Amino acid sequence: MFRYLVLFFSLAMLTVTFNSPGSEWPIDFKAFGYHAHGNFLYWLFFASLISFVPLMIVGIILIASDLTSFVKDKKSSIL
Repeated sequence: MFRYLVLFFSLAMLTVTFNSPGSEWPIDFKAFGYHAHGNFLYWLFFASLISFVPLMIVGIILIASDLTSFVKDKKSSIL
């Protein structure tokens, strides 16, 4: 499940990275009485930036749990 979420945000960050700094992708979105407008690349950049920190924390937790289970298995096989 996390694989597709990470892939989506990685591609979004890649899209922002390879665009010209002066390029504009205007967006004008109205829904439920709210109005969002501006440059799509800015919205994409901030969504990627906000999602990066929680995904990094989840990744660190998963790596730590895998390493602890690896160390426990190594200790049990040695003894």
